[in-house]
Parts: sequence; structure tokens; C-alpha cells
Amino acid sequence: MISSGPASSWQLPSPLLVGVFLLLLIPLNRRAEFGGDEGFEFEKALLLTKHPESANLIWNDQPWLFTLVAEAGFQMLGVSPVVSRLFSLISFIALLFAIFRLGGGFPRLLQGVVVSLFLLTAYRTVLLATSAMIEFPAIAWGLVSAVFSVDWDRPSRPLRLLLCGLLFGCALQIKLTSLMVVPALVVLHCQVHGVRNALRSLLWMLAGGAMAYAVIALLSPSFSLDSLLGSHIRASQSIPDARQEDVRFHFRYFSDHAALLLAAGAGLMGMLRRRSADAVFALVFLCCGTFIAAFHRPWWEYYVIHLTIPLSILAGIGVLGLFRQATAPEASGGLNGQTYKSSPAAGILCAVVALAVVFTLPSFITTIQKQRMVGRLDEDAVTLGVKEYAPRARWVYTRRPWQAFFAGGSLPPEIAVLPLKRFWTGAINEPAILNCVKAYRPEVVVLGKTLEKSDPDWTTWVSKGYVLVDSTHDQELWVSEGLNPKKITHNHDAIKAFGL
Repeated sequence: MISSGPASSWQLPSPLLVGVFLLLLIPLNRRAEFGGDEGFEFEKALLLTKHPESANLIWNDQPWLFTLVAEAGFQMLGVSPVVSRLFSLISFIALLFAIFRLGGGFPRLLQGVVVSLFLLTAYRTVLLATSAMIEFPAIAWGLVSAVFSVDWDRPSRPLRLLLCGLLFGCALQIKLTSLMVVPALVVLHCQVHGVRNALRSLLWMLAGGAMAYAVIALLSPSFSLDSLLGSHIRASQSIPDARQEDVRFHFRYFSDHAALLLAAGAGLMGMLRRRSADAVFALVFLCCGTFIAAFHRPWWEYYVIHLTIPLSILAGIGVLGLFRQATAPEASGGLNGQTYKSSPAAGILCAVVALAVVFTLPSFITTIQKQRMVGRLDEDAVTLGVKEYAPRARWVYTRRPWQAFFAGGSLPPEIAVLPLKRFWTGAINEPAILNCVKAYRPEVVVLGKTLEKSDPDWTTWVSKGYVLVDSTHDQELWVSEGLNPKKITHNHDAIKAFGL
């Protein structure tokens, strides 16, 4: 039950304070942390903004809602990476609201604070919560829908269920991985309100979710079940042997988070005795994420949050349980005449967890410091060159989509999204990319020295009608003769001209 006392009043500002903390400490206009994947999201939204007529040509194996929201933000606030990343941060704040709502009263407020601490310091959480990656928003809004669909005092009303269903449909239109919340959602409703009421509630939510999903699908530039499901299945079955290491789980994801594992273990032990709804919810979600990962072989750099979120919830429950056991005065007359008294073992374990948290904080602080030191991507020499000519160019070509985005240039839609899975499944190859570039003939072309420059077909084509204006250790910038390009002179070139 949600209490209305002072503790309940803090359930609203506490997640907001965490969001403001991240907003002040993490620069949202920093360079792309997740390489191509984040750049793909940037470029898709930019294409919808600058070239809406070509939207149906964009190769896309994800739902469109995140891109549509980013495009709307670009229209209102201007094109900036801050817009997309701000949506992820808002999603993280909403997730914290849901975590604080898993119960009520002061003990639950304390639990919410502890869960937030564990989640913030967990592997990759800060980066994902402040990036343009769609994994975090999808899971966050799915969990928000699940938690807020439950009225802890009485069976949920149809309007509440319908609205939460609509929200879950939106989560599915961000990414289908939010489906892994469904088993935990079903168990939560069954445990809180019984099977019969749970069935009624789930039908209302299903109706709302279906409506939201259908409406967004109709508004999307394209919709294909083969792209949303089939392409991912084929990709998981086509991973080359040389890249198997990229999808293998490594214990290093949790090696620096002993406190999280210890506290989550305590939460599991407590669940065996108390079986609270929040603990069961977290355990089912954890099991579902683990089961899917065992077969899907995901990119753990992103998907590790499927484990860290439920582990953090269990850790919060575990710490609160240990604290209660360590500080409980001796009393009698409980259920079945039981006697309760403080447990020295619980106090020791609580102290060990606290000590482990202390050792975790330096790693978290280092992550924050690294993000604050990361420069803006447009400080890159070639990107600065692209930025100079992009306003006069209709199309730009580079294999680094974030480079084109930060320069304000649009990639040809067919090759704006080039994840490795497209190459692994044979959906695209290098000759097809060159043919696409020839068809669009972009005014600005960035060639990689280890890829395009090693291919005579690329070098022969670019030498006709383009001028080399800049070169770095790994890239060359070529500009169409029609833009009257001039070679970019750097300070070190000027020094060489004087023979120094």
C-alpha cells in the first residue's frame, strides 16, 4: 500500500533529484559512446527531419517510436544529440519512479534509495541512461507500465489498466525486448489480486497495448514483422566465429559489483521466507532475461541491464531485510506465536555489503569523470571538414554515422543504418554500398583508409569529380568539385611551409 505520510511525499522528488544529478554531471552533447548503433539512431531521426520523403527507404529492424520522438524533438528544439539522449534520461527517471512505487511507507522509500544506488553504480547504467540507445527506454517504460498497472489496495480500475496498456504498447514500439517484462507483469497481478482479477486486468491491458501498437505502426514510415523479428533471428544464427567473443557473457560485467551480488543474494534468501510481490516480480524478470539471453546471445554491452535492473531491485530488498533483522528488538506474539530478535549475522552481512558499496563508488566516480572529459565529436578534424561543406550538400557519405550527424549531414537512406548483422546475413555487401553511393553521388565523401581506400573501385570512382581536401591517419575527406572545395590547412601544415 502506498502511504500518504512524509515518506510517500519523497517518492516523487527522489527520482527527479537523481535525474538532475546525471543531467548536471554527464554532458549530453558528448561524442557517441556506443559507436555506430547510437549514430544509427541519430541519423534515422535526422533523415526524417531533413528528408521525410525518403523515410520509407531507410533500412530499419527496430520499431519507429524512438525515432519519431527524436524527430519531433529536432523539429521543436533543433538538431542535437541532447534531444535523443534526454528522452533516455527521462525514461530512466520514470523507471526510478516505478521502483519507488513498489510498495509504500518509509521502509519502501529507503529500499527505493538503495535500489537507485545499486542501479546507478551498475555496469553501463549511466552510459545507457544518457545515450541514444533504445534498449533502456524500452525496458524502462515496460517496467513503468507493469508497476503502475497494479493498485495495491484493490483490483485496478479499467481506465488505469487501459492507460498502462497503452504505455506498454508504446514500449513495444520502442523495442520488442520490452516483452520480457510480460511474465513478471502476469505474476505480479496474480500475486496481488488473484488469478481471476489478474485475467481481467491483463485483458484490459492487452486491449490498450494493441491499440497503441497499431496506431503507432500506422504512423510509422514502414512496418515489417520480418524486419522486427526475422532479421534478428537470422543474425543470431549467423554470427561469425571471429565475433563470438562479442556476444559471450563475461563475469567482468559484475566483477566490480560484489555489493550488488551479495545484496541480491540476501534479497533472494529473504524472498524464500516472505515472498513479497516486489521480490517475486524482480526474480521472474531476472529469470526471463537470463533465459532469453541464453538463446538469443545478445550484445551484453547493452543487454546487461536486463540483469542489473532486477538484481538491483533484489539488492534493495536484501539490504532492507538485513537492516530489519540487524536492528529488530526482541518481541513476541507474531504470526504463530513466533519470537523476533535482532540477528548478529544479519548485521555483519549488512556491514559487508556496505563495505562492498564503498569499494564500488570509486569505479562509479571514474565513469562520471571519464564522461566529463570526453570531448564533443565535432572536435574531430575530418568531422570539422565535413561540417564546413555539409550545409551545401544534400548527401554525405561516411561509415561513421555519428560523424555525419554531428556535422549536420544526411547519409543515403539505404545505407544510413549498417549494423554488422546486415553483412553477416548477406543482406548487404561492399559492392552494393558503392553502387548506392554512386546512385546518390553525395557531395561530401569520407573514405576510411583501411576499407574504401584499399578498394580500387572506390579510389577510381572518387578520383573523378571529387577533390581531396583533408586527410588524417585513418580517413580522407573528398568534396565534389561542384562545391569549389579548397584543401584544409592545419597549423602543422603552415609550420611545414616555413620549413620548420
